[in-house]
Amino acid sequence: MKVVYNARFLSAPSLRGWNRYTINLIRGLSEIGVEPILLTIDPVHPNHLEKLGGCVRVVSSGPMRVMAWEQYWLPRTATAEKGEIIHATTNFGLPIFFTRVPRVLTMHDAIDKVYSLPKLSLRSRMSVAAVRSQAMIYSSLKVADRIITVSEHAKQDIAKAYRIPLSRIRVTYEAADPAFQSNAFCGGQAPLKLAQQYGAYFFYIGGWEKRKNIPFLVKAFSKVDSSISKLVLAGGSDAEKREVATLASSLGVADRVVMLGQITDDELASLYHGALAFIYPSEYEGFGLQVCEAMVFGTPVLTSDCTSLPEILGNGGEVFPLNSDHRLVALMNRIEEDRSFREQLQEQSRRRGQDFSWAECAVLTRQVYSEVLNAK
Repeated sequence: MKVVYNARFLSAPSLRGWNRYTINLIRGLSEIGVEPILLTIDPVHPNHLEKLGGCVRVVSSGPMRVMAWEQYWLPRTATAEKGEIIHATTNFGLPIFFTRVPRVLTMHDAIDKVYSLPKLSLRSRMSVAAVRSQAMIYSSLKVADRIITVSEHAKQDIAKAYRIPLSRIRVTYEAADPAFQSNAFCGGQAPLKLAQQYGAYFFYIGGWEKRKNIPFLVKAFSKVDSSISKLVLAGGSDAEKREVATLASSLGVADRVVMLGQITDDELASLYHGALAFIYPSEYEGFGLQVCEAMVFGTPVLTSDCTSLPEILGNGGEVFPLNSDHRLVALMNRIEEDRSFREQLQEQSRRRGQDFSWAECAVLTRQVYSEVLNAK
């Protein structure tokens, strides 16, 4: 089966979010009979090609306007390459015209429509950028023969927000990066020292935008009985870190809140491995990949009870509401004080983590391709 991918975002070196999904999915599909062809404007970043291990062929157009590339060059090239499926893995990016090749879209969530847009002023919602963004998503959703998303919650949100029949949407769970899933992977000596220097600590990594609720987490941490543990936060821009530093100082825990900024995967693995617990207080997630990553290491996981997070966590940890921090504070206290409870959470986390794999995601995605081809 020959599948053509809109891979223009793979020119960027980042391996979080959409790019990590795209690379791990394509690598898994190449092992079960799919021949991937990556269509790009600029060359795929060498780091991504190394991870793909030579399993793909890349066809680059050279500099072009994105709209012309996506709506004219991409479908023409897909036909010339005898692609059987065109797959866009980043919420949008399918050609609307000039192709008879079946189309599949991965729509990771409906966060823009369901969560972000309603919080904007009418003027912002009607801005050129906002209207263009929604038009790109909407047009790709409408022409897709099948839509793949990453949780049952996201499926329901997409169907309701964009008026898409549930019968056109399929769910394939994501998973932690295969490098994390190797038992031999321990992060290396230098990154291990990074984690060890913090002693007992709670850990968060992810975005720091408003919906991630970092201030909520810092305030809850300031109420924990013990004064020994630390709160280690990874990610965040300089401006966001300054705001959190001001909050931590006002709460009297500035010396116990550590802000690392951007970290490597080796450092990330070590920090998951050494944490008392990974805490994810997000208000809205389509999946919550960090939850899967933490469970690979058997790290106790605490998440908010919002959107997809209880679905992904399953019985792998504990949830807390966001209307009050009492439950989260109680859980953090218990994890610090009760070793048997902490070990119980570690075992629950490890068992649940085994339910997610890129191999399974690839198998289910290939089934979607076959379903589309058989319907033609």
